Amino acid sequence: MTLSMGPRLVIAHSHYSLGFGTASVEELVRWAVESNVSALALTDIETLAGQIRFHDACCLAGVKPLTGVELRAGFSRRSVGPAAGRLLLLARDDEGYGNLCRITSRRRRRSETGDPLESLAGATGGLYLLSDDVGVIERLARLHGVDFDSVRMLDSTSSLAGTGVITAAIPEVTALKEQDVQLHRLLMAIRHRLTVGEVRQSRIDSAVDPGRPAASSTGSVRSEEIERMVETFTLDLRTPERIQPRLPELQPGAAAGELRNRCRNALDALAPTGGDAYAARLERELTTIENLGFADYFLAVAEIARGARELRVETAGRGSAAGSLVAFLLGVTTIDPVASGLLFERFLHEQRQAPPDIDLDVASIGRDELNRWVVGRFGRERVAGIAAYSTFRARSAIRAGSGALGISRSKVDWLVRQYASMRDRDLSEGDRLELALQQSGLPSVRQAAPLIRRLLGMPSHLSAHPGGIVIGDRHLDELVPLELAPGGKLVTQYDYGAVERAGFLKIDLLGNHFLSEMQESLEGLPGVPTIPKDDALTWETLDRADTIGCFQVESPAMRSVLRRLPMKRFSDLVAALAVVRPGAAAGASKERYIRRARGEERFRPLELLGEVVDDERYADLRERLLRTNGVLLYDEDIIRLLSAVGGMSLASADALRSALISAGEDPAALTRLGDEFVTRAVDSGARAGTAQNAWSAASRFASYSFAEAHAASYADLAWKAAWLRTHAPLQFGCALLNHHRALYPLRTIAAAIQRWGVEIVLPSVNSSALSAKLVGDGVLIGLSAIKGLNRRTAGDIIGGRPFRDLGKLIDVARPARSELRGLILSGACDELPPLSPDAYPHVHDVVLEGFEGEVPPRALSEVLSRVEARPREGADADEFRHYQQLVRVRNEIEILGMHVTEHPMRLLRAEAEELGCLPATALDTRIDRSVRFAGILAAARRVPTREGELRYLTWEDETGLVEGVLFPAANERLGRRLTTPGPYLMEGTVRAPDGDLQLVVTELRPFHER
Repeated sequence: MTLSMGPRLVIAHSHYSLGFGTASVEELVRWAVESNVSALALTDIETLAGQIRFHDACCLAGVKPLTGVELRAGFSRRSVGPAAGRLLLLARDDEGYGNLCRITSRRRRRSETGDPLESLAGATGGLYLLSDDVGVIERLARLHGVDFDSVRMLDSTSSLAGTGVITAAIPEVTALKEQDVQLHRLLMAIRHRLTVGEVRQSRIDSAVDPGRPAASSTGSVRSEEIERMVETFTLDLRTPERIQPRLPELQPGAAAGELRNRCRNALDALAPTGGDAYAARLERELTTIENLGFADYFLAVAEIARGARELRVETAGRGSAAGSLVAFLLGVTTIDPVASGLLFERFLHEQRQAPPDIDLDVASIGRDELNRWVVGRFGRERVAGIAAYSTFRARSAIRAGSGALGISRSKVDWLVRQYASMRDRDLSEGDRLELALQQSGLPSVRQAAPLIRRLLGMPSHLSAHPGGIVIGDRHLDELVPLELAPGGKLVTQYDYGAVERAGFLKIDLLGNHFLSEMQESLEGLPGVPTIPKDDALTWETLDRADTIGCFQVESPAMRSVLRRLPMKRFSDLVAALAVVRPGAAAGASKERYIRRARGEERFRPLELLGEVVDDERYADLRERLLRTNGVLLYDEDIIRLLSAVGGMSLASADALRSALISAGEDPAALTRLGDEFVTRAVDSGARAGTAQNAWSAASRFASYSFAEAHAASYADLAWKAAWLRTHAPLQFGCALLNHHRALYPLRTIAAAIQRWGVEIVLPSVNSSALSAKLVGDGVLIGLSAIKGLNRRTAGDIIGGRPFRDLGKLIDVARPARSELRGLILSGACDELPPLSPDAYPHVHDVVLEGFEGEVPPRALSEVLSRVEARPREGADADEFRHYQQLVRVRNEIEILGMHVTEHPMRLLRAEAEELGCLPATALDTRIDRSVRFAGILAAARRVPTREGELRYLTWEDETGLVEGVLFPAANERLGRRLTTPGPYLMEGTVRAPDGDLQLVVTELRPFHER
């Protein structure tokens, strides 16, 4: 609801008051405009998180923003604290904002806030201090000697006569509409882990009185004092001087000179062919960096890269920064941008609005160590992570909202399953959520369904960005509010976008599992070799797409491209990573590029301009398009096209490309940009038709083109992964088991490793380390792979060995029964009598049956006395051995996540052949013919179409992988049978569209139903 008159000033809480506020910053500002509020103060509880967005929104709407915070004693992750004794602080100017940052940082670096007044020491300058508690006002003067000119009493019913304290009753907004009060109560219940009814009874939501309008005032709002007070506020978080980057000066006053010296020395040492081109490129880049004031930034990132090398932690600069020669010479990136033809202007130029963004991928196993090095190098008080605010999605909204209604956990789980069962319906997330709740049969849930739906998209809790850090030139709490994220990491209260808007240049140190795999693999090789840039055997590996487990090149779509696209040089791998992206595939660029690369389609490089163009101005563009088979493949191609035809610099062309993407599907904006481009192109000497065709091509492709620098940096890692797969399968296989983050489940990765010729050995309590390790020509699985084994128990096992028998192990390590089950059934105890590989699983089961309860070690001998060392007499040896293998493999998959001693389909091959099933490697002999196949599901992907849902499936047997597809009609009939990995028995037709083999499945059922 709106106020009956337009007040000069209103105090508001946004949904950044987690578990309290109901409105976004933008909704508050819109409400202020509708209500004729001329000044709005955002005073979220114990946080400044929304202030940057708040100032942006107010500026656009013409509302004066006032930055503030509300302090409460007892505030924590599970409580907003009582309203009694609260203190509101408003920053008048830059000094006041700095003090707000200091005060909130002091308070939020603890698990629970204390007395608000205790945190004000030495930090009251530039602030207005407001409270509706007389005791708080009186203590301000006593504790801090605060000038009463900066103190205001909010409650007009109280009096501090004779003190000089001015009463300034100001309306407060927490809920914009009457129904928002119910949402506020729901949020409070979730925050405090109470039910909504308990919230009503406890009155912890006393700041929002449901008995009065949510935006009502407690006193006169037409106060001259408020008018005078508002006029004193000068803080603007959008001023240019405030958002200038603030980075540590590694070379005070001489950063530009230092950067030049380092780069020139590195270039001299490199001595590249065509040195003049490098020198000219370096000068152009350095001039741009100096003019924009980013020399300190490049030096800071280079310092971090140097620290990583000192620590022997693998890093890789990625993204558009790979187009910078400066970054390459500083050792931040590994791609030579001149040799690779990458454009610096895609990364940075003087017309670019956003600051540069250099991301460093870091080996996950060394990222914490590198973070500690950064803190030590730049100073603990000058480095912080960046906050991330997780928002409610459907499942979390159902769990939190229903739980706050008092619904039992089992029924909440059922509601989540109800929602999940509706995934095939053509409904939005919100509609599916509300429908699931409406059909619950629970009256309270049905009634609250619209309210729970409103949780969607609201921030639920604070966490830390996975890799972003900021580094300041002074103590960060003078510049930005800080707090401790869960886990104890110090982060900014501002999220990623707000940090950038606040003037901080971010550095991303992103954990990369492949770099961990590469680091571990290279350490396992003699001499720690340098991976070469070219290698015939590695190109063969890529050409046949034998890349399961290899970073960026293991997906079904990627392996399909590798098989079809000739792999001869690095640019081929870069192109493969670009054409596989959805935009290129949907726009037919992928197929066109591949056909032309294979020599199946002729082309003229400039044919996209629509006419024969021999003008010299297009010579560079022609050479470029020869490299990309006449296809606009990368952002850089769009830039070159606009530059050549439009007669503009590369920087201007990139700015136009960005404007084109920002215009989206706005016809008016696109028409205006197009008209301006054509006019400029014609004025520069281009034909009108050529200009129109160039603009049409650019506008078609710009929305989904991919930065070549991005593709090149990924291709560099993909090449290294393929080299390790080719030349170090043993070491790479071990590293894959230790750092598995691949597209496929661990069992599929393990099967691929075994097909490489690497033996995988079951874990052993007497030999295994915590992680997998090399043993001879094989890989010994680590104890950490055993599901449910506590890390402490694993440590006790390693520290207490060797073990002569099972009793000694139990006596020393004291495993829980669930842990003992994992150790025994995984085969880790097979060398400990009375267990043995030959006695599996009979003796193993008998031992575990004796430990149904928590049996003390002294009862072990009684259990073991009942063990028979051999299976019963008369059992057929071959049949029993087959049974042993099946049971062992089943247990390996359950406990280790992979089959080790045999592939399940090899054990079932005889039966599969009796049913007429072909192995994966023989399907290519039956193109366009019906076949039977038996396999395990390795990966699945759903694709909605107009005809229904299409499902792509990757099947695996002991010989390899095969891609399958369920078309919509078949998926509707058979898709619900895919409830486990299998194995499955299926019938279908082998197709080879564009030469890529595919099994079109028409019948499917679990193999055990054979």
